Amino acid sequence: MKSMYRAIILIIFSFWAGNAIAQTKVGDRWIDNNLGIRVEKESVRKRGELTICIYSTETNACIENLFTAFETRIFDDTGKEIWSALWMGQKKTVTFSKALSEAHKVVITATQPFVINIMTGTRIYQEKEITVEHILR
Repeated sequence: MKSMYRAIILIIFSFWAGNAIAQTKVGDRWIDNNLGIRVEKESVRKRGELTICIYSTETNACIENLFTAFETRIFDDTGKEIWSALWMGQKKTVTFSKALSEAHKVVITATQPFVINIMTGTRIYQEKEITVEHILR
């Protein structure tokens, strides 16, 4: 039983330490310019769903305890915007009111210059805008 607790603590510490390495404290703010938004799964055309994550560009791994509010804009193949919505970011899966069969590209942009660590409530700032442009399959 003790070894199980030790293993859990080691995993949590390793995850925390891996995330903390990329962060730097500047004044009273934590800064991490190695964060991005990644599209994990998408079925915008068939089911009207999109799953994203905030990930480390250094480790290429999603960081499950971070979130940020973001804007989702969807374009058809001519470049015309066909959908735009703001999301709180606490849920990783975005469900649109309908499937968007004419969708070609999605652009996701954080609405704030920071992400929030769910476990601590700490804001982690970025010096550049977090955004991703993804061509739908």
